Amino acid sequence: MPDMKYDACASSITEKKYRVFSGIEIIFFGSHKDSFELKSREKLPDTIFEITHCREGRLEYDLNGNYCYLMPGDLAVTQTNKVSSITRFPLKHYHGLTVKIDLEHTPHCLSCFLEDVNVEPKELKAKFCKSDHGFIVRSNQSIEHIFSELYCIPEKIRDGYLKVKILELFLFLSVYDTCANEFEERTYSAAQARLAREIGQYLTDHISEHVTLKEISRQLHLSEPHIKKTFRCVYGVTPRAFLLEKKIESAAYMLEQTDKSILEIANAYGYANASKFASVFRSIKGMSPNEYRNKDGAKMERDITFLE
Repeated sequence: MPDMKYDACASSITEKKYRVFSGIEIIFFGSHKDSFELKSREKLPDTIFEITHCREGRLEYDLNGNYCYLMPGDLAVTQTNKVSSITRFPLKHYHGLTVKIDLEHTPHCLSCFLEDVNVEPKELKAKFCKSDHGFIVRSNQSIEHIFSELYCIPEKIRDGYLKVKILELFLFLSVYDTCANEFEERTYSAAQARLAREIGQYLTDHISEHVTLKEISRQLHLSEPHIKKTFRCVYGVTPRAFLLEKKIESAAYMLEQTDKSILEIANAYGYANASKFASVFRSIKGMSPNEYRNKDGAKMERDITFLE
């Protein structure tokens, strides 16, 4: 499978690759950046496609100017060279996995590994990559069952287990109804994506302030309903919820990395008293600021532990 070089900061990008079968690899990927670039993506042959599962956060695909978004539990099947070289993470938080399949190197049929399992990678690509767009499946119990076990595999059985799970995934997709494609429901224009990012940047730049939808509307010369709808399409939450979570994430970082008092941190993010700040902090983090600091919040976070 062709090598794809990328720009990544070691502290914000985590990637683990495993070869499962010839021409088939699984990549566990995590990002706390806003974007990630695969420089040689568009140069790859048509024989390569990928199956992506979003576990946490939010993932943006640019497919020929159509912007689609994966939320936790969603699955997408795309032809790799049809996807923009830049993948974005609107929430600057993403964990998931991608199965990459190179048809030039995969076995014609994987049925030889398990009796009664008739799976042909070439047929999967023909089924799900009929257009330049791709295929998106909303989170459901069947997908959750397949993928949940892939994130916590004991090392002793890792290689064999990955083979079994990939076969299970392929078998599941081989009978999946393509009429259930939700690509259109998850797709937005480049203008909508740019506007949402502009709003997100404005909120981030004014994180310590009390920013209202009316103020954003005035700054961008757009109606409040339009701003709210566009932002939610891309980020999955309202501007208010986005700003609130950003404040708490930044405050949590200060609790971990500084000796500032809880009141000082609360004041830095626009809270006049510690009790109000603590209440909001608990609603998002599930514990008080004091508990978060004392229990080492960095270790308490539910980030994925990638397989060794």
